[in-house]
Amino acid sequence: MSLLTALGAVGVAYLRRLWPLLVVLSVPAVPVVLMSELASVWPALDPVVVNGAVEPLNSPGTGLWVFLGATLVVALALTPIALGGAVLLGAGAMLGRRVTVRDAWRQALRRHLSTLGWLLLLLLWTALVLGLLFTALLVVEAPVGLTVVVLVPLVLYTLPVVVVALPVILLEGHRPFRALAVSWQMGRFRRLKFLLFAALAFGSGYLVRQGLEYLGSLAAVQSVDPLLTMAATALVTALLAPLWPLLVSAPVMLCDSGTRDLDLVAADRQIPRSVTVPEPGSSPEPAARTDPRGRTLVTVPLLALAILLPVAVTPLTLWASGTPRVFTSPVGSISRDEAVPALAAEGDRALITAFQNGPQVVVCDPECVATGDHPYQRRGGAALAADPGFVHTFWREYEHEDREDEASGKYDPHEDSGLYLRHCADLVAETCEEEVGPGTLVRPFGGHHWHVHSAIAPLDEGVVVASYASDRSRAEHFELADQGGLRVQVCEDTACADPHTVVLPEDIRVGAPSMDGTFLDVAVSPEDGFAVTAYDGNHGGLTLVHCPDDECAAPEITEVAPATLLSEYEGYLAPRFGARVEYRPDGTPVVAYRVAQGGAAHVVDCHDAACAEFTDRAVTGPGWARPVPGLAVDSRGNPQLVTFDTTAEQVVLVSCLDSGCAETVTVPLREFEGEPGVTVLTLDEADRPHLLWAQDDPDPFWRTPTFDASSEYVRCLEPRCGADGTAPDAGPDHRSAGLPVP
Repeated sequence: MSLLTALGAVGVAYLRRLWPLLVVLSVPAVPVVLMSELASVWPALDPVVVNGAVEPLNSPGTGLWVFLGATLVVALALTPIALGGAVLLGAGAMLGRRVTVRDAWRQALRRHLSTLGWLLLLLLWTALVLGLLFTALLVVEAPVGLTVVVLVPLVLYTLPVVVVALPVILLEGHRPFRALAVSWQMGRFRRLKFLLFAALAFGSGYLVRQGLEYLGSLAAVQSVDPLLTMAATALVTALLAPLWPLLVSAPVMLCDSGTRDLDLVAADRQIPRSVTVPEPGSSPEPAARTDPRGRTLVTVPLLALAILLPVAVTPLTLWASGTPRVFTSPVGSISRDEAVPALAAEGDRALITAFQNGPQVVVCDPECVATGDHPYQRRGGAALAADPGFVHTFWREYEHEDREDEASGKYDPHEDSGLYLRHCADLVAETCEEEVGPGTLVRPFGGHHWHVHSAIAPLDEGVVVASYASDRSRAEHFELADQGGLRVQVCEDTACADPHTVVLPEDIRVGAPSMDGTFLDVAVSPEDGFAVTAYDGNHGGLTLVHCPDDECAAPEITEVAPATLLSEYEGYLAPRFGARVEYRPDGTPVVAYRVAQGGAAHVVDCHDAACAEFTDRAVTGPGWARPVPGLAVDSRGNPQLVTFDTTAEQVVLVSCLDSGCAETVTVPLREFEGEPGVTVLTLDEADRPHLLWAQDDPDPFWRTPTFDASSEYVRCLEPRCGADGTAPDAGPDHRSAGLPVP
């Protein structure tokens, strides 16, 4: 049989004997698949379906290790039967013999120990190759190029010999080491042909997996439930699985002069016959009467169930266990814990706007892609999605170019210095300044811009801008009109040509010098007015300002959390301090903040619009590196937070089952290993969470640790990320204690 004839025989055998091959492979695999899938969704692992694949968030415990050991024993007992039966059935088909599934299993059971020995031999070969690779790269520290030049020919030369030993064991009846010798002899002058079939056997599976991963990354496929995608992937894998034993068996079918060929006499003895031929002179025994129709009606559905069970068991198990299903994508442009990001989501599409030395815009649909570079701007800005484009604020400090030096007043307060607002009609920040211009000066401020902050929120067709500036010495020296402090500008439109300014009391302190963070936040009420949260990054105090209407002639101020740090904090964790505010549908605000001392995340349940009466409840335990939690309010008015579980080292979604977070349910979503940095949360119109988080390992060589984050966008496919939300809304008067996240 020539090479092309062997390839053709593989195709013909696959098409004609696909059903028996599926049965002989699938039925013994059912217990192994069931046990493997049960292990993958083991409750203690906190499994999550991430981009269509199951990822455990915890390490296996003792109970799971015992179960995995039992699974390995079952796999070693059943795999030789499935694999041996498939090789016998497929090789028989290529030799023109029709083998039944039952006879293939019987013969595979007789050769069980030899097939098991081949499996262990293959594992030993894999361990030796990995050991040589480890020794060369890590022990000897050989160059990578030299290691590849030495190991790749060795692998390509020996792998076909090990692989072809399997059909030799089953077709000629040899033991593993004798089969290796025969495989070596059969491969003389056929090394490239053997290598071709081995490459097709292993490479076809790799190419199929890569193709399925590519299809899974397409936007049209991302909109499909990942459990259906997993079932489709498993079905394709199951249909292509019979190709492997056929391709492995094909090399022994080759027939060339001068080379050891398959011993057909031995193969005739090993391959079972489907029809028993009576001895000469004897009369055949009468066959027992059976009802083939009745047997078929029972057997075919059972076999079909056995074939489809490995395909459906994973999606069904994940669905029954309520495993969270998420889509993730890296976000490369958000890399600092000082970044002030915001999220807006509609359906499966999300828009990330952030201020990090300038406005950042990232579109996630479904992969997250930055819209371009941004012009460098100093700290203190904010960005917000708009329709169309986005709106952002930034501080700009001008010098007197017509003056020569400091003595002549070059650095004196400039009338054009202050906080600017700019509306970019598209999402490309780098071209916005050229197309729109410098923007609108909404707050002139002639002091130094070393301690400035701002926040922005939509208000009808305009925006509300909250800002803070502190430079009292310079302001008093030059008798500036704006002495600094907290102010709010209310704009009727995004051009903000004539903003209405609200001056708030001077004793409200915000943020920390020379640092960005979520120290300021503003939210607009669904009824009238708005609220501003001001977090003192130096001492840890939190103040809420409520304006009952847009004029805000009589702002109501509530101290939500007193200062907890007696001395001014100057550490590198200050950017992770802060607070966020959102409104419920009934017009009462809810606030989430990080306690400066200890790092616990708290939720403030305001009982009225001004938050004159409130309940402050901790929803996590201490966590020194925890950033301000992400906050969103669902359609029922219940808060949801995304934060870090610092004990389990997981990013978790904390969903409150009542308006005051007296009862919560926590869903772990991602595992982290570095230092927590950023968490942001929003909900789409179906209450499905969209979040952004970041982690980092600080550089120990810097006196003040720097933060260079790796950020990730996560979209949950169900409300509360699949958590049980059937508990009734307890309302604001329900105050029973809930278990906090560590």
